[in-house]
Amino acid sequence: MNEGKSRVLYALIAVLVGLITGMTAGILKSIDGGTVASAFLFGGGAFVTSVTTVLALMTVVGLFESTKG
Repeated sequence: MNEGKSRVLYALIAVLVGLITGMTAGILKSIDGGTVASAFLFGGGAFVTSVTTVLALMTVVGLFESTKG
């Protein structure tokens, strides 16, 4: 697979993990009795945090390194 395409797929995986995390956090916040606005903000914070963490871990593992020597 092309190196550029694999990087895009890795970034897409990170975004999808962030969406799942953000939606789960927002739903749990609304179940806990929060308003729609607070659930939205809580879910957005969880999304940003999880995408940043997943991309950082992918970088540390070396998934975004160039294989060209």
